[in-house]
Formats: sequence, structure tokens, C-alpha cells
Amino acid sequence: MSQSTFRAAVVFLIAVLTTSGAFAKSSSVSDSANGKSKPAVEKNAQKVILEGVKLLTPEKEIEASVETADFTAFVSKVDTAVQYLMYDSPQSTTLILLFECRPDGKSFKLIFQGQPGEKFQALIAQLRQAVDAVENLKVKSGKVEFSMQYKIAS
Repeated sequence: MSQSTFRAAVVFLIAVLTTSGAFAKSSSVSDSANGKSKPAVEKNAQKVILEGVKLLTPEKEIEASVETADFTAFVSKVDTAVQYLMYDSPQSTTLILLFECRPDGKSFKLIFQGQPGEKFQALIAQLRQAVDAVENLKVKSGKVEFSMQYKIAS
């Protein structure tokens, strides 16, 4: 696969994830006057925004070690976990996930701004478990390092 094909796939993935917005949790409210349901006021659908995926390993090395489809699927699964769990964050922050993926597994760090409250700490613990449960990125050799950065609104 050419370098430009991998780059195009990653750029496309980022564009899709950043423009699709967060999971908009909505509900309906029953209108007792006419017995019909109407949508409740939705929470801001832009509470969890993927600001970008940054490749920390040179693109040429990533391309030699990882299939584009595997990389985009991995990033998409992590993004789903972040979007779902951090939607209810009680505090605004910038969240960065730093990944190091190898043939034998993955390691990651979660970095965020500010002092975490009790509920936020619980969400971070759940996020760690969810990301840990995501199937490892299939890396042929070496290591692949990248980060995902989010803006979280309370």
C-alpha cells in the first residue's frame, strides 16, 4: 500500500469521526394532553469531540507494520468507547490517549487536564477497562505509536 493511500484512509477516518459528532443521547417526553410523545430537549451533541489522531511513529513504518483497515477499525472502536463513556463527563477537559501497539499487545496512557472529581475518576476507570477490552491492533513487527485527542464539554 502506498504512503498516500494510508494517509488518505487516516484522513478520511478522522473526517468521519470528527464530523459525526458525539452520541446524541435523547429521550422522549410524554405529552399527557394529547397522549403523544415528543422529543426532549437534546443535550449538546458536541460534548465529546475528536480533535485529531496524531501518528507518532513515522507513517512509512506504520504502513509496513499495519493494514489500513485494521488501523481504522481499531481507532473507530476506541472512539466509540470514548464517545459513549465520556458523554456524561461532569467536567470539561482535554483528553489524550497515547497508544503503543506491538505484535504482542498494546499499552496506553490517558492524560487529561484538571483535577478529576469522583464521577470523572469513575468514568476514566471505565474508559480504561473499555479501551483495554478493545481487540489489539494487529501489528506485524516493531511498534506503532499514535495519540487521539478529545475535547470534552461538561
